Amino acid sequence: GSDQHRGWFQSSLLTGVAIDKRAPYKQCLTHGFTVDGQGRKMSKSLKNFISIDDYLSAQLTSAPADDFRLYCLQHKYHATLTYSASRVEEAAKLRGRFENFFSSVRTALNTCNIPTRAGQVWSEDVRRRPTPESTKLTALLSATQEQVRVALGDDFNTPVVLNSLSNLVG
Repeated sequence: GSDQHRGWFQSSLLTGVAIDKRAPYKQCLTHGFTVDGQGRKMSKSLKNFISIDDYLSAQLTSAPADDFRLYCLQHKYHATLTYSASRVEEAAKLRGRFENFFSSVRTALNTCNIPTRAGQVWSEDVRRRPTPESTKLTALLSATQEQVRVALGDDFNTPVVLNSLSNLVG
């Protein structure tokens, strides 16, 4: 449990300082624990544990690995992770919204013949005539980009990043 996990770092720190006059590690990143939907620790003895292999082979969603990654990113890395199949399903729905949004953006860019490869230049027509919609979209994308930059720079806050992207896609 958490007492053993966090206790290991404390005891190795104290031992290292006592013997070597320095910490045994330069930096230490730990993550939170995983609990079930009722807040109980997940363990084989409680029979509320599912291995990653079992989860992936169960094919509970159409893209189980991606959905599980997104589900994990919805939590701060050091916070306790509350696992339930329904929460992963919510992450799957969010992934679907992201995929639909970015697919629509790709389609719109292809329809407008806006160059997308490196080294290509925007046509004169595209550069000269921004529409009110494109101006609004540009401002929204810039604001989202700044929110993501700040969130990742501030303790790798992936829940804020996902919230910003979720607000962008609607």
